[in-house]
Amino acid sequence: MDKTLYNLYLRNIKDNIKDINDLLNNSNSNNKLKEIEKINIELKSEWDLFQLEYKRLYTKSEDPTVLSLKNEYQTLQKRIKELNDKNQLDRLLEYERNGTGSDSYILRNPNRQEQQQLDRVKQCKVVADNGTKMLKEAVSMLHQDIQVMSDTMIEMKAQRERLERIDKKFDNIDAKIEVSSKLIKKMS
Repeated sequence: MDKTLYNLYLRNIKDNIKDINDLLNNSNSNNKLKEIEKINIELKSEWDLFQLEYKRLYTKSEDPTVLSLKNEYQTLQKRIKELNDKNQLDRLLEYERNGTGSDSYILRNPNRQEQQQLDRVKQCKVVADNGTKMLKEAVSMLHQDIQVMSDTMIEMKAQRERLERIDKKFDNIDAKIEVSSKLIKKMS
């Protein structure tokens, strides 16, 4: 089993988780959320690829480090979601209070180019999500095909054994017919 990709994805995920945790715990910059989102997009992509590679390598057994990594990943995603929700709430409250929030200009005067860029990003995300779903479905179908092939091989082995038993019975019948024909010749 070649684990090169598996180990690469694992290392990248751990590095991304560490970077996001560092930003969450230590950074006070205004761009903190943007930096986290940028790393998180990469993390989600790596996680999806890691999951596919993990399923390919560990069909029957489990790698014990994956469970703790999965818990850490899920906890981190919750923290990022909470931070996004808090940031969104702060922006909405600021806009409600005085209409001068960072979104107020955009809400009053939407920049067409920014909106088009945002739409393209959303479309890319949808395409990426669809691609991920298709890959997951393909992996699932592959596992089903492997299971069907395995069941077919087992059934073919059982049929071969039955045919061998039938062949032995025919050999016994042929031997008895031969003995009977010799006995009939002696008697006549």
